[in-house]
Amino acid sequence: MEAIRWIIGCVLLLFFAGSAITNAAVAHQIYIKRKSASFILFVGGIAGTAGLLLIPLNGSNEFWWLPPILDVGTGPVLVFLRLLGLLPLQQNVDDKP
Repeated sequence: MEAIRWIIGCVLLLFFAGSAITNAAVAHQIYIKRKSASFILFVGGIAGTAGLLLIPLNGSNEFWWLPPILDVGTGPVLVFLRLLGLLPLQQNVDDKP
């Protein structure tokens, strides 16, 4: 069972690395070269978090928050959506039945 967790976790972390590198290249295309390109949204950050939570390595669970921050297509996009008001911090719930 531990070998399966290592294999799946490493595959997810490799996918995260590829996605983060691709998103960084896309950001370079958009902001430096002023060319049109498209990010891979959220998938890399989620895969990296799942990979860190899955691998049986002591202390890796403590860094679950790192992939979404490092991936340009996850953390910064969430911050941008929040600044635009498109992502609420909490939902308003009426107490009325």
